[in-house]
Amino acid sequence: MNEYKQIRYWVEDLPKIGKTSFALSEVKELFPHKPSEQIKNALNRLVSSGKIASVWRGFYVIVSPDYGLKGSVPPTEYIDHLMTYLEKDYYVSTLSAATLHGAAHQKPHVFTFVCDQILHPKEKNGIRLIPLIKKRIPHKYIERKNVKSGGINVSTPELTAADLLLYPLKSGGLGNILTILADLSESIDIACLDKDFFDSVPASIIQRLGYLLDAGLGNAVLADELLDKSNSSDVKFRKTPLASYRKTNEVNCPYNNKWKVIVNDDIEIDI
Repeated sequence: MNEYKQIRYWVEDLPKIGKTSFALSEVKELFPHKPSEQIKNALNRLVSSGKIASVWRGFYVIVSPDYGLKGSVPPTEYIDHLMTYLEKDYYVSTLSAATLHGAAHQKPHVFTFVCDQILHPKEKNGIRLIPLIKKRIPHKYIERKNVKSGGINVSTPELTAADLLLYPLKSGGLGNILTILADLSESIDIACLDKDFFDSVPASIIQRLGYLLDAGLGNAVLADELLDKSNSSDVKFRKTPLASYRKTNEVNCPYNNKWKVIVNDDIEIDI
């Protein structure tokens, strides 16, 4: 039985029981006798006063004083709860994952994640949520990281590296990716990769990653480990451009035979 007469009192007490987010459907269930318009107005007042923030249609997060005057709650604090609400499998990916691994300085107004169904980008409270789609989520290469509100799914360093190259334009281009790889490579463990990793990652991505580790970073040890694993997993390399988003004229581009990469872009670490 609901002991609260006012929605705002219920919302204010949620942090006391460790709850940092809620859905509109919960409010309607707890206050069945309140008209929808009255519920909407009550929630709008709480949003206007900075007590809560609407981060997705029908989903709200509590704004604690820790988040300052702007009242912008980091997506890391609600992404797990939001995806549970939306009933979608997910993991934090690309630049956002690299940041959590200490290998990038992601802009705080962009947050990227992979999910198993189509979602459209959203911009809420100055933060742009960018969903990327994969029909098959490689759970073996996802780890849980602790945040204040609980835990979130994050790609391992190995999957993060692959995803950066799978979504290069969402990752700031090859120069930025190479810069991130310089730090991320310290955490990459090729030995942990099984055949299922190579089955879930396109061969062209493995080729580009190997080339960047080899020629871009001069990390021959890690690159050779990746090549050995690729061969033992029966990965077939074919000629592929380094920058998938650039037009390629093979005649005018250098060619790396080891990785079968057409070097159609000049890259260097961004400073």
